[in-house]
Amino acid sequence: MQKALLHVCCAPCATAPARTLASSGFEPVLFFYNPNIHPECERLKRLDEAMAFARSSALEITADSSGSDEWEKTAGILGPGPEGGPRCLKCFRLRLGRTAAAAAGMGIGSFATTLTVSPHKRASLVFQAGREAAASCGVRFLETDFKKKGGFQESVRISKELGLARQDYCGCRYSLRGGPEPERRMP
Repeated sequence: MQKALLHVCCAPCATAPARTLASSGFEPVLFFYNPNIHPECERLKRLDEAMAFARSSALEITADSSGSDEWEKTAGILGPGPEGGPRCLKCFRLRLGRTAAAAAGMGIGSFATTLTVSPHKRASLVFQAGREAAASCGVRFLETDFKKKGGFQESVRISKELGLARQDYCGCRYSLRGGPEPERRMP
């Protein structure tokens, strides 16, 4: 079975995508890289949950805790704004660029992201960032809109079954501070 690196924003969002990849013939390897998450205690909580999900599902996981300064310089500097705007695209590019580089460095030829399981993320923006990252690192981006075919609902169901905590904001400091309602929802 061919491995695919799966960028994970949080454990609940990883549930259905990991199963979808596995049913498509891939062995998912989880990759937690989220320098956008604020405050740090929230990032650590999401990382702990992702690691617990990986253990319970017998999945390999790796984490990269660097990049918060880079996020501030590339995406955070754009300030508040609606979800799906320029800040989000810069954030996707940063996170998927690091994921593609990690896949290449690990000898894994394909990668995907859980970001598309959210009904609040525009798959077209995520796909744009993923294609750019793949091209720059010589790996394949698996353009999968994980929310399709009931994927989001399945992630909610599995999360409840496993007792995973669901977040009520995307993770960045602008969504935490009470941005527009769509931005306060889970990625």
